[in-house]
Amino acid sequence: MADIANPFAEAHEPGQIPTFIRAQGTKVILNGGMGGRAIALFKKAGTKTATDATGRVRASLESHLIGTPAAAAPCTEPLAQGQG
Repeated sequence: MADIANPFAEAHEPGQIPTFIRAQGTKVILNGGMGGRAIALFKKAGTKTATDATGRVRASLESHLIGTPAAAAPCTEPLAQGQG
């Protein structure tokens, strides 16, 4: 798999990143947290979010594949996520 640069990484309108990520064939995004608006935009784009990924990528992916990560839930600490 090749690296693909995200043309919206530095500046974007709401929904551009979820749409771009989905266009790459992504069905699930694992992350440590995101706000409710972002979760809704990923859902609208057709990408499932799992917001409780922690540790190394391999461990998070393996946990997701066996069903450990919970479904998406908005962050409860908006300042920690740069929101607010």
